[in-house]
Amino acid sequence: MWGPYTRVSARAEDPSALTRPGLTHEQRYVGNTVRVAEYVGPNLVKVRTRFVDPSAWGMDTSRFKEAGIVAHVCGEIILAGAGVGRMLRLARRTDHGFELRTRFWLGERVGVATPVGTLDLAPALGALGLKRRLINTTTAYEQLFNDQVGMTHLAGLLPELYAEFGSPSAI
Repeated sequence: MWGPYTRVSARAEDPSALTRPGLTHEQRYVGNTVRVAEYVGPNLVKVRTRFVDPSAWGMDTSRFKEAGIVAHVCGEIILAGAGVGRMLRLARRTDHGFELRTRFWLGERVGVATPVGTLDLAPALGALGLKRRLINTTTAYEQLFNDQVGMTHLAGLLPELYAEFGSPSAI
């Protein structure tokens, strides 16, 4: 549903959490990891996204309600065992429903788990010129385009679903 033209597969590592009775929407995904295979541009990319609470990134979630933020998704993007980026989506209530803002930080940190903690390879990759070759303007454009296609698709689909199944108190 999310990206019908690009998404090949998406599987939660703990699928039972997605349907477990008594959990909030946040509790269903925060702490879970999803394995995704999708086309970003011409490349089939296989990543894991580990979902975290925004407070893990220093955000004061107690201020979200005042700002009209009704939903959030924060994920650490893992490629070939290395943390290569972060994704943030914030849904803010508007007079006409809500708007979704998305931010990606790609290559900001390139973390590899070691027995003593996470080693950030980004400074070394940058010094060697490899970071720019791996994550560059083409990568950013392809990710932006991929997201735009997915969000446009959802914008055409979600209002109908909301009209049929939603209620103002549901979001």
